[in-house]
Amino acid sequence: MWKLLTVLIVGAIVLFLIAPIVIALPMAVSDQTALGFPAEQFTCKWFEELATHRWREAMASSLLLGLVSAALAVVVGALAAFRVAVWPASRAAKTLSILIIAVLIVPPIWLATGYFRLFGEGGLTVLILPHTLLALPLAFSCIWYGMSRLHPALLDAASLLGASQLSTFIRVYLPGCRGYIIAAFFVAFLASWDESVFSLFLTGPNISTIPKLAFETMRMDRDLTVAAVNLVAGTALAGCLVVLLRRIDYEY
Repeated sequence: MWKLLTVLIVGAIVLFLIAPIVIALPMAVSDQTALGFPAEQFTCKWFEELATHRWREAMASSLLLGLVSAALAVVVGALAAFRVAVWPASRAAKTLSILIIAVLIVPPIWLATGYFRLFGEGGLTVLILPHTLLALPLAFSCIWYGMSRLHPALLDAASLLGASQLSTFIRVYLPGCRGYIIAAFFVAFLASWDESVFSLFLTGPNISTIPKLAFETMRMDRDLTVAAVNLVAGTALAGCLVVLLRRIDYEY
């Protein structure tokens, strides 16, 4: 009975989460110029619009920004996770964990306002720091969970064999949780890819990311190209997620 109830609850939550995605997919082939369901006529014009210069440039910007921000978030998150996983009871580890997780409860609009006063409008370079900060708690949580699953005796064994803390981090902990590091990179990339507040506040009119361009076109042009973006990018990201989950399940 309990198992059946658990399956029903989880199924309802998953259905609730994916329902907007499923409903939005037919919009990618809809001839309407406003959000509506179901579609009356079908067309491929939104996919053709996706191939235009402004959308290709926005996708390239979001991709580059996501890769750089995710890489930085993983590096910083891995170092912080190692400190917390190895010495969890220390005051420094507790303070570090609180500071990193606290980013999740700060409204992005507050951070965007502060960065705007600090940097003003600019190109993609001004987005790297806020996007990295936004992705850091997610990357840290993934890597910390992976490192916390490693046996504590590994650190003692490495120390007895003469390995330094840096060597232990590189040769023992990183290989031991590589699946979680890949997962952290993927989650951090998604956080950057989907972020819109910083993009709207910190970039000039000549710089666009996917969320910024989607917001502008839907508001001004009633353009549903974003639905085609969701279909293409969502399918690719879902495939990567399936491969990642299978790899983690195989390794662990």
